Amino acid sequence: MLDRIALLIGLFVVPIVLLRLGDSLRKKTMRRRRVFWGAVIGHSTGMVVTFFAAMLPPIGWHGGGPARIVVVHWAMLVGAAAGAAVALLGSRATEPEPEPSQRPASRREPAVAREAD
Repeated sequence: MLDRIALLIGLFVVPIVLLRLGDSLRKKTMRRRRVFWGAVIGHSTGMVVTFFAAMLPPIGWHGGGPARIVVVHWAMLVGAAAGAAVALLGSRATEPEPEPSQRPASRREPAVAREAD
């Protein structure tokens, strides 16, 4: 039962959460953007693994076993979590975030009008 819930969470909930988090990605810090993209890449990798495992002929899964359960049911959920964790750990090793006043202005911020001399 828990395996099926993990499959549904990985298939539907994770993409919805990532869609919501990616909505205002431009306003977020570099660290949050790295974690977001790590989760996206991890989830996509887990999805590819799940699809390839699901395409194996039934004789390949004869006897069941824990490998099938882990690959088919948990790959997307674990992939998203692992990708976010790797990105989070990798962002701690880099240089600190610049202060908000030192960040370059984004396209959405209004440009400061120059006075004509």
